[in-house]
Amino acid sequence: MSAVAAAGGQFTAGEDDGVTAPDDGLLCGHLSNSETLKKLASLLAHLSEEQSAKLSVLIHRFPGLFGDTPSRTHLVKHDIDVGTAKEILTLSVTTLKHV
Repeated sequence: MSAVAAAGGQFTAGEDDGVTAPDDGLLCGHLSNSETLKKLASLLAHLSEEQSAKLSVLIHRFPGLFGDTPSRTHLVKHDIDVGTAKEILTLSVTTLKHV
């Protein structure tokens, strides 16, 4: 399925933009980082041995960053400039709990 279709956008039947849609686990807030970490060596095979070793050490040094349940931080904030676009939908935390 096209990522455009997954996001509810319009697309031509059979169109494939090369971007895979997130799986159900990701959409429900469950990641598969533990599975990814089990096969880390094969995922880093395109790097040199030195680069792979350095990246692997770095990733394993901070295991709390790669859990299967996303967490929150107050350390990063961002604004998205949407120009003059009108607001489509605003969801409150209360509304999200009932979804």
